[in-house]
Amino acid sequence: MQTYFIRFQRLQDDETGFPVLVVKGPRGKAIAVGSGPTMAEAEAQLRGLVQESLAGIAEEPRDPMSLLSRGVPPKDSLVLTSKDLFPILLRYHRLRSGLTQEQMAQRLKISQPTYSGYERWDANPYLSTVEAIGEALGIRVVMLFPDVA
Repeated sequence: MQTYFIRFQRLQDDETGFPVLVVKGPRGKAIAVGSGPTMAEAEAQLRGLVQESLAGIAEEPRDPMSLLSRGVPPKDSLVLTSKDLFPILLRYHRLRSGLTQEQMAQRLKISQPTYSGYERWDANPYLSTVEAIGEALGIRVVMLFPDVA
């Protein structure tokens, strides 16, 4: 099982004393900043922002996994699971295949809003649907579940 993570820098807000977590991209530019009264809230906010950043990268289309590291995560890192990464990788592979959400929905015999939910963390597809997604995209299903590859 692969563990994917992204490192963050831990800071503290001078005014509030809240933890501030900063993820930087390859060029040193901040791509996500999470903050909150507790470390757990700062991490939750950071997770959502990292997911949004990776989803944006998937639209370029640039491999969103290129920003992640694999292996044993160090202390100051955000671990991303298949549940975190599935919508991002689904969008990436769909765009790479040159398909619209409507075309994917038609191939899967589901509604476009249902398919759209898979790319937005709003819905979890059944395993049979995931297998059909793999067939529609011409990829192995494990590519959509990186921590089992």
